[in-house]
Amino acid sequence: MEWSFNPSFEWGKYKVKWSLYILSVFITLVSSSMTMDVIGMYIILFSSLIAIIVGINRLAFYFDISNKVYVKIAQGYLSMYRGNLFGKKEIPLTEIKHVVNSNEQVILLTENYKEWPIEKNWLTKEDVAKLMEVLNNTSDDK
Repeated sequence: MEWSFNPSFEWGKYKVKWSLYILSVFITLVSSSMTMDVIGMYIILFSSLIAIIVGINRLAFYFDISNKVYVKIAQGYLSMYRGNLFGKKEIPLTEIKHVVNSNEQVILLTENYKEWPIEKNWLTKEDVAKLMEVLNNTSDDK
């Protein structure tokens, strides 16, 4: 079973947010480069490039999101898409010990005490209900 990202969710606000983030880092880089010495400039340049790369990665994530599967359960694993940089996180279904249904997230608690959130607003209400049904049947919370 697989659940895709909610196509009716307002992804545009995230696109604008990350575009403004990249622009602000670039403006900060340019404005600070005019007053820095060489060593300070290299530090600012390096940290700004990392920030810009992260921003571009997040921006690409939100522009390409409608074509992606967010959560998939197959062959004894639950996989979650976490972006271009991080790829997919696969969790064996046998490791899921508890499923916590909060207002904004479904949180999977594994036997090694890690929490893996699934954003509810990134799925449709019907998909969240079906996912909860499947997860409740596979966790130890039965």
